[in-house]
Amino acid sequence: MNKIALFALLISGSLLSQPTLTSNDMITAGYTYNSSDISNASSASVDLTGPNAVWDYSNLIAGFSTTNQYLSPAGKPGSSNFPDANLCTQSSTSGSSPGYGYIINSNTAFSFDGGYNNTAAGATVSQYAPNMDLYRFPFTLNSTFTQPLGGTTSSGSFTYYREGSQTVTCDGFGTLTTALGTFQNVLRIKTIQIYTDSLNSNGIIDVNNYNIVNYSWASAESKGIPLLSIVSFTLDNTPPTLFGSLSATPALAINEIPSLQFSLFPNPASEIVNIQLPENIKGDFQAEIYTITGSLVQSNSGNSKNTSLFQFSTSTLLAGTYFVRLKNAKISGIKKLIIL
Repeated sequence: MNKIALFALLISGSLLSQPTLTSNDMITAGYTYNSSDISNASSASVDLTGPNAVWDYSNLIAGFSTTNQYLSPAGKPGSSNFPDANLCTQSSTSGSSPGYGYIINSNTAFSFDGGYNNTAAGATVSQYAPNMDLYRFPFTLNSTFTQPLGGTTSSGSFTYYREGSQTVTCDGFGTLTTALGTFQNVLRIKTIQIYTDSLNSNGIIDVNNYNIVNYSWASAESKGIPLLSIVSFTLDNTPPTLFGSLSATPALAINEIPSLQFSLFPNPASEIVNIQLPENIKGDFQAEIYTITGSLVQSNSGNSKNTSLFQFSTSTLLAGTYFVRLKNAKISGIKKLIIL
């Protein structure tokens, strides 16, 4: 084979490669990120799809910010309404009460179970039935699924009932640029939701018809969290409203209380570190090492079927303080590590 043909083959191979999201790529307890609304979402074109796309949205302007923390659901406000949830997100903006979303991350899907918000006006509980899937795994270019949307939203003596459907499709992958940076291996996801929320209580009738199209860009690096969302929102017969949000990749929140306890030795260490795996780590797991500022510097994978003692090298790490995060799809924990 001549050099030109070999070069063409290599280029072709690189163009055919595409990212795939799995349950292990999804965000877990211990991470936080900020999202900002977009003040000029109407200027964004969402027409570009397909493989190896290059999306440049560096002109989009970020507005007010929301802080999103991912936590263990145990003991969080409203958690008793969502016994199957294994992840909780707490979202808050300055001067407002936080809202809580409850999530189920399984080997087959990453799904919203519902949400809870408590303000001066009282508590509001939204419960999805069935759970609303954001991803079904493996999720990659041309992955698509349709599911019914249902459930209730209750506030005080009023309850709205939802009926409709959503279709989620991955219609592209490539490189995304926003005001927050350039991101590789990003999937573009198009979600169409058409549903009705209706109330019929004590002579009060209220029916709202929604048509929502959400274009979002996410990756394994962003842990499935959208780096960019552009949303077309239509209520009843009103003209569509366009809005959106920008996010950076999530960072490890060191102050998160771990839900998984494990042993780490020797500590301090120089060449090798051992993890004594706890009994509640089953199957595949990851051991990640972060700097004190939350940057990922090493990731190691294993399976508890093969060993109860997991060992990895730290010889390439500079002396200092690090954090080791042990996790699987359902649970995680953090330990401090000193490298000499």
